[in-house]
Amino acid sequence: MEPTAFKDFKTSRGINYHYYISAAQADKPTLLFLHGFPSSSYDWDHQVRFFQERGFGIIVPDLLGYGGTDKPRDVKAYGAKLMAQDMVDIIDHENAKDVIAVGHDWGSGLNSRLAVYHQGRFKAFAFLAVGFTKPNPDFDLDRIIPFLKKTFGSDILGYWYFLIEEDSDKVIMEHFDSFFSLLFAADTKVFSKLAPVGALKEWVLADKITEVAPYANDSYKAKRKEELIKGGLYGPTNWYRVMVQKITPAEERDISADQLTFKKPAFYGPSLRIQVETAEFSKAVFKQHFTNGTIVEFDSDHWVQLAMPEKVNTELLKWIESFESSL
Repeated sequence: MEPTAFKDFKTSRGINYHYYISAAQADKPTLLFLHGFPSSSYDWDHQVRFFQERGFGIIVPDLLGYGGTDKPRDVKAYGAKLMAQDMVDIIDHENAKDVIAVGHDWGSGLNSRLAVYHQGRFKAFAFLAVGFTKPNPDFDLDRIIPFLKKTFGSDILGYWYFLIEEDSDKVIMEHFDSFFSLLFAADTKVFSKLAPVGALKEWVLADKITEVAPYANDSYKAKRKEELIKGGLYGPTNWYRVMVQKITPAEERDISADQLTFKKPAFYGPSLRIQVETAEFSKAVFKQHFTNGTIVEFDSDHWVQLAMPEKVNTELLKWIESFESSL
């Protein structure tokens, strides 16, 4: 991505967002790429280059707490409904037409709320690794963990307890090499070790190191570390606190059943090397809510757009071309 193509814009609630922008050519749609934790717009570089060369419009924000975007410490600023409105403010400011939102990890969670609150402003929705996240006004991590353990044989979200600790950001930065190696572990069985309650914290405090995937090379690691050192990790970890402190769940009490039925084209690309059981569960949820959905499985780890960029780009393009003529 070209540095000169980045812009800054203050949304209606006064949050400054830093984002990459490239205008659509002719009648091509615009792709809004939403990254996850702990990432930035940089993680979509492969997709940006591919689709920009084909005339698609591109908008790739550093999401709240990341990169060049504001990083408020107040957890209430990270409510999903508020952040969804931020995204709409940006695409409206850019006068973007026929917008297709593509999310990965927490970006998929935000994409889910774009579908819930702003379905009419978007032409389609795509989810990578993490599927559509159904609103849960009764979200309670203490109750969910035993359910996950019983259903899938793993805590899965157990690492959240560490990330919501007040000083987790400082601990991670003090042991960054260990944290990075686990997050991008070449062996997905090692990656899964972050799931049980207490395991992630134990790993980083012991400064354990494991081999990383090829795409997480020294150059990529240096870029990621530079961004996180500059901005810190408190903002990014607020994406977890906003759920556990029931701020986002409280926003979702009045969501109707009609808001959870989507007729727009949708794409889900589960990563099969992590938890096959949860992929099956997420596919079922996706099918339940999207009547015009496409599912393409990727034999990949969690970071599918980095691990399999050519495959991801090809499949997304094929999906978009299946309905592009109707835009």
